[in-house]
Amino acid sequence: MKKYLILFLVLFAGAAFSADIAALTKAANTGKADAQYELAKAYLDEGEDGKAAEWFEKAARQGHAQAQYELGTLQFFGWDGVEGDKLKGCGWLYLAAGEVDSSEYLCLLQLSEKQKSDAIALSKELAKSIKKK
Repeated sequence: MKKYLILFLVLFAGAAFSADIAALTKAANTGKADAQYELAKAYLDEGEDGKAAEWFEKAARQGHAQAQYELGTLQFFGWDGVEGDKLKGCGWLYLAAGEVDSSEYLCLLQLSEKQKSDAIALSKELAKSIKKK
């Protein structure tokens, strides 16, 4: 009996997650940055870092500071399913600076002088292509 209860709970949790993802995906597909961010967080919570990064980027490109921070962190450290790129990661973190926290300074400390200036230049390019909220 205990075995069936556990199986039921696992299946129920999976079905609930699928329903949540479906609703979040529908909202995110409207193009709203907050909905895209929430969908990305749901994927991140489930360990689907690659899908999370895709949705964080969509929200980040609309000026969503928390999504910029999350995307920068994923790219800087190169989590599962996300290619590590310290320069891009720092670019996003630096762009999110002042709106989220001061972690951009931590990433910049780990880069060479050339990489630091490249990361700052990249963040400025990103800023030009993004309309801030």
